[in-house]
Amino acid sequence: MCTLDSYVNASGVCAPTVCANSLVEGIETCDDGNMIDGDGCSSSCQIEAYYFCNNVPPPSVCYFDNRFNIQIQSIAASCNKLTLNFKIYPFYDYYNSASYALFLRSYSLNSSTVTKVTQQNEIVTYELAYTQTIQGVNATFVFEPSALGLNQTSTYPLNQITFAIVPNNNVLAIYYEPQTCDSMESMKKATDAIFYLSYGTLFVSALPCKIVGL
Repeated sequence: MCTLDSYVNASGVCAPTVCANSLVEGIETCDDGNMIDGDGCSSSCQIEAYYFCNNVPPPSVCYFDNRFNIQIQSIAASCNKLTLNFKIYPFYDYYNSASYALFLRSYSLNSSTVTKVTQQNEIVTYELAYTQTIQGVNATFVFEPSALGLNQTSTYPLNQITFAIVPNNNVLAIYYEPQTCDSMESMKKATDAIFYLSYGTLFVSALPCKIVGL
């Protein structure tokens, strides 16, 4: 049995793995004939992040794979509003929110409409308004890399992600009548005001007092 740094050669015996000899051997995932990092095949003959390599015929020829990998990061609900945060990588900071609005090709979510798109670093946020209860409903979002003008994206498939609407902020994605939402918002503002007033009073009462004349 060969060790991790060796492989069974054509003669059926264990031979040491040699990185940068243009042959993919042993635990190597690529071998482009050099030991330079950053060209798709690392100095340890492993395919680098965001690259794919053709190993046949040798040596390996590596290309930058600019397909986006998309994950749903968080789901938050408020009164008839849904906020979806997606983590997208690799992230290109020269694209703006308008570009990512086009990036979303289509979505399937009952009676929902995208109202706003924002982006901060690798997190892209889509805000939606919904007109019926969507708690627990499966949503499907389809993203189109070519909308961002990436090179060679025409050869790449669309990116599709499906997930259940289960908010992380302990608020159910239930539809309320507009007047109910208005009442809930007013109550929230009143509650916040009382909280901050009480906190301010407690803070002032905790300050040390100076008795005049002593």
